[in-house]
Amino acid sequence: MANAPIVNEFSAVDELLIEYLQDAGEIAPKIEGRIQMAATPAETQAPLHAEYVIQPGDTLFEIGLRLNVQWPKLLEMNPSIRDEDVIFSGETILVPNTRT
Repeated sequence: MANAPIVNEFSAVDELLIEYLQDAGEIAPKIEGRIQMAATPAETQAPLHAEYVIQPGDTLFEIGLRLNVQWPKLLEMNPSIRDEDVIFSGETILVPNTRT
């Protein structure tokens, strides 16, 4: 400890720490692997799909325009729709979740 610098020789404790680490060779220039992020739990991630209740006068084309998705994608997501021109108000369909 006799060779250790006195804190008063530095204007701040962080400068003392930085010099110590540089002298000790403990500061690695590579950052890969130094910080590891935990995976986000599945329950906190937004679901891929949302439900949409068809309103009177809706068409898949108009729903797609509102949600910025093409109507064939809506048809693909909802195999229960047999005819893209026949949907009924009050039915629920799956749409891509736009709140991600």
